[in-house]
Amino acid sequence: MRGLASKRLRAGLGLFGLGCAFGAPAQTEAVLVDPTRPPGYVEPAIAAQVAAEQSEVRTWSVSMIRVGARQRLAIVNGELVREGDQIGGVRVLKIEPRTVQLERRGKRYEVAMTVAGVKEPADSAVGVKRPRVNE
Repeated sequence: MRGLASKRLRAGLGLFGLGCAFGAPAQTEAVLVDPTRPPGYVEPAIAAQVAAEQSEVRTWSVSMIRVGARQRLAIVNGELVREGDQIGGVRVLKIEPRTVQLERRGKRYEVAMTVAGVKEPADSAVGVKRPRVNE
């Protein structure tokens, strides 16, 4: 009797172990969150990726746009482009009167034309002298 009970016990424990192994949830790549981190903390790798994407957008500047009846032109980063052209790995999708739509790696960006600030009045540029006011 003793031998029979021992065999049943071992078989039962073996089946229990198999049940635990197969019944356990699959291992997934769950992200463990450290409860001691300050609010708003971002992993350095994720922060670097977001910063790279944002700086990628900032590197494009549009200094001139011309929308005519026959063609649309723009100057992007100092190069004259038309719709459909490629510049630095970016495709020019559409040129609007004030913006240029670009596509890079499946992502679309809309870049507005930059307007340079006037540093001196127009009349002083052509040689007209303005009277100075004593302070």
